[in-house]
Amino acid sequence: MKITIIIIQVIIWVICFPNCSITKKKTIDENIYGQTSPGNIPEIFEPRFDFIKNGNPEEFDFSPDLKEFIYTIRDTSVNMLIIYYTQNKNGRWINPETAYFVPDSGIGYNPKFSPDGKYISYSCKGDLWRAEKNGENWTIAEKIPEPVSTDKYECTISISKSGNIYFAANGRPDGKSDQCDIYCTGFNGIKYDSARNLGNLNTPRSECSVSVSPNENYIVFTRYFNKQGRNATDLYISFHKNDGDWTIAQDLGPYFNCTGTNFSPRFSNDGKYFFFKQGIWSKGLEKYDIKQYWISTNFFDNMRDFVFSSNNLEE
Repeated sequence: MKITIIIIQVIIWVICFPNCSITKKKTIDENIYGQTSPGNIPEIFEPRFDFIKNGNPEEFDFSPDLKEFIYTIRDTSVNMLIIYYTQNKNGRWINPETAYFVPDSGIGYNPKFSPDGKYISYSCKGDLWRAEKNGENWTIAEKIPEPVSTDKYECTISISKSGNIYFAANGRPDGKSDQCDIYCTGFNGIKYDSARNLGNLNTPRSECSVSVSPNENYIVFTRYFNKQGRNATDLYISFHKNDGDWTIAQDLGPYFNCTGTNFSPRFSNDGKYFFFKQGIWSKGLEKYDIKQYWISTNFFDNMRDFVFSSNNLEE
């Protein structure tokens, strides 16, 4: 409860004092995103990638060196997301094609480069997969071995700079319920540690769609609710404490959570930006009107500093 109050205080501070140090000065990064970079208030993100000719991407990610790009397009004939891949050669993006390293005709979602650029991970049909960089090419993706992918259900994955893997899964003995919980495991390049249930993040509700900041200072994820008779999600945040544990997760508040569904959290590999989506139910159209937003992670940095300096953390 205390962290929720602090989050609201931070938001009010930004609104009332837009020129204070918490508001980041605008920057232009059009070579990457094609539009003005956001400050500490979420702004509409309308990706304009001229080299994409087959529709608007639902998800996307740049490699850390900005020379590779992956994204998903929904194939309406099978109602599946297909992962596409392209490279920047001599200053130009070559024609994107279905990702050759993704089995099953490229089917998958939530594709993401690891912050060190050594792996591409994604989710598919209840398992978590990973391709590894081999010279200039990628190996054919395989299921990530236990304790990440098991005979249970796993969905969404996020990898930090340290190599720690955060993921959502259900059906495990230490779960809070039969819904998804968020777990973490370490990887030293050879083997994985035992998967640890991050108890301060999880509840009997379903926690999913996890994204950790590259430096692991904070983690954002979705939590399911029933809104207006429909399944929907809100975004929650937790901060990494000095003792290695995480603070009790709290609702991110009105900047990030609308009355509809709020989902698809993702940090850029350089840690500068946070992306998320909102869906408002259109009664006449009987579907969600989805918009994508982005914000400077300076907002989260200031929030974290404010939370820890307040000595009001819930233990």
